[in-house]
Amino acid sequence: MTDKGKTKAQLMSELVELRQRITELEALESKHHPSVAEIWANGEPFRLLFDYACTGLVIATPEARYLQVNQAFCNLVGYSPIELLGQSFSFITHPEDIALNLRLYQQALRGENSSFQLEKRFLKKDGKVIYVLYQTTLVRGPDHQPLYFIGQATDITERKQAELALQKQNRELALLNKATQAFMSTLNLEQVLTYVLEEIRNLLSVTAGTIWLVDPTTNESVCWRTTVAEHESILNWRLAPGQGVVGWVIQHGQSTVVPDTRTDPRHFKEIDRHTGIEMRSILCVPLRNQEEVIGAIQIVDTSVQQFDGADLELVELLAVTAAIAIDNASLFEAILDSEKRYRSLFDNTPIALLEEDFSAVKDYLEQLQLAGVSDFRDYFEQHPEAVRHCLELVEIVNVNQAALRMYCASSKALFLENWRQIFRSESLAEFIEELIPVAEGRSLFSGETIHYTLTGQKIYVDVGWSVASGFEKSYKKVIVSRSDITERKNLQKQILQAQKMEAVGQLAGGLAHNFNNMLTIVMSSVGLAIDALPIGHPVIPDLQNIQKAGTRAAALIRHLLAFSRHQPVELKIVSLNKLILDMEPLFRQIIGNRIDLTLNLDPELSPVKVDLHQFEQVLVNLVLNARDAMPEGGEVVLKTVNMTIDQRSTKQKAEVASGEYVVISVADTGAGMSDEVKGHLFEPFFTTKEMGKGTGLGLATCFGIIQQSKGHILVQSEPDKGTTFEIYLPSFT
Repeated sequence: MTDKGKTKAQLMSELVELRQRITELEALESKHHPSVAEIWANGEPFRLLFDYACTGLVIATPEARYLQVNQAFCNLVGYSPIELLGQSFSFITHPEDIALNLRLYQQALRGENSSFQLEKRFLKKDGKVIYVLYQTTLVRGPDHQPLYFIGQATDITERKQAELALQKQNRELALLNKATQAFMSTLNLEQVLTYVLEEIRNLLSVTAGTIWLVDPTTNESVCWRTTVAEHESILNWRLAPGQGVVGWVIQHGQSTVVPDTRTDPRHFKEIDRHTGIEMRSILCVPLRNQEEVIGAIQIVDTSVQQFDGADLELVELLAVTAAIAIDNASLFEAILDSEKRYRSLFDNTPIALLEEDFSAVKDYLEQLQLAGVSDFRDYFEQHPEAVRHCLELVEIVNVNQAALRMYCASSKALFLENWRQIFRSESLAEFIEELIPVAEGRSLFSGETIHYTLTGQKIYVDVGWSVASGFEKSYKKVIVSRSDITERKNLQKQILQAQKMEAVGQLAGGLAHNFNNMLTIVMSSVGLAIDALPIGHPVIPDLQNIQKAGTRAAALIRHLLAFSRHQPVELKIVSLNKLILDMEPLFRQIIGNRIDLTLNLDPELSPVKVDLHQFEQVLVNLVLNARDAMPEGGEVVLKTVNMTIDQRSTKQKAEVASGEYVVISVADTGAGMSDEVKGHLFEPFFTTKEMGKGTGLGLATCFGIIQQSKGHILVQSEPDKGTTFEIYLPSFT
């Protein structure tokens, strides 16, 4: 009911209740926490700082009840101050986070720590859940008794959601990778598909999964594999063509998600009655062998609306791999009767396959065992020459076209003659892991290693092999599969680097904010002291020196805030060509007469949206770095160009999403840098300059400014080959 619809008596009653509530809160604050009331009454600067801070701030009693909250905090949780004051922290804390938060409060009260921080969830007034970084400090009085908590809440929902999405994506990628390895390293199809179903069930947290295959003689759908014991009674269960959700998917060749089986007429309820478990939601995708549907994977749960589009996409990807595995298994069985079909599969599969002879290696390992060797890992680590000898004993009998492409071999003869070049010292350590299963008599192996192509390119490789049926004792025929996972490894490194930079940024931003708060008090106090002293007082020069030092410290804080992306920006549409031309005289003054400056500017360059003054700082920092890299002189080249990043180019620039970009590069002919230096280049306070000649914040500041402009900065450099920084900014049209 709105105020307009209420009676005068109702409004008066609510007003009386509101006044009573305010009186109770004021009594609570003044009676139990007079220090807070005193600060609030006499500390106008503190109150203004508290009220107008852009992050959420609270003051709470030792019992963790809110005494004061600022507007930013209210905006964060969606409640008004009157609704929050006097409430316990648990009023807006997610139930699952209350216990940890309470334990940290209690530890602070016991004196085990004076402050703490944690990531927790708040329940907003509108019912939404947000993630916050909550930092709080316990303030004690002269008698060391707890007075109140001061807390700060920063919204990290977007980052947290990205982390959770990345974790899920990593789990999905790991599942896909493990499934692919399992499919390609064994012919035991039942074992592999059961493993995949179990992994899907665990990843999606659902009740069960089944695989159905089409009987080609009757076109019936037959339940071939299930994940839970309660469903084993439906193994070999047959559904008529088109019957049930499975039959519909096989008949139409389309994936489907059933949010609620009670409202979907396709659901075959007889199976639920037979198992005694009612399935409420279903995800089902077809298994295809080229254009033919050969079966379906069905994932079920007892809850409604359990599946979404992301789940469907994951299971569809696994279905593709599973269908290939089913097809491969059928072909491998046919190999026993037809060498021709075997060769066709071997040569034409898109996966790198090799047929290898390990029999000489097996004999050598058995000789070592007879000689008393029992710990092969320790033996090989102590005798690297034995590892190289084993490599010499391996014979590659055949190799398919996919393997030739993977190792950049122009012909099979060239590869068979030079294949040992793919192993180098770092590869031999991983080769030990392949030898141990042979020594132990195992017929399967999977792992990762480092190889080199015949052209010298380093690649990361997934390796899996299985001993062919009938050769388990001699190891005369071993089928080896190899997959190039270099791109995936590079992506993993980039993700780890991004996470590290995010963590460093959070730390730098937090330190900068806290230090800025303290610096503000120092600078204000020094200013007041100068104003209070008579002109010419001997202490004034010392106070002015403090002010100068404070100003330099404030500049450092601005660098840290720029790196952590906490500094406010004023984005404007800018022509980078005009900006560079306007700054050209400054650049020439910076680099001096011993260094040449060349501008290569695209006349059709698109505009970008950046903070003009901050981006000027980026260019100056990069030109300064280029100058310092060439103490004996050289050349600096500034280049601008429009660039389209598509799927093909993102393989070389995986950090940059597809789209239209303006690229500005700053290249020098200086000393270059190593991979180790490049790995730390954008970290705050990292510098290769001599003590006193650099703060280590220049490139960190560039990184933060460019990130705030939704851009990316990449570096290309090798020792003695110069350095090129490339900045990618989204085109503004």
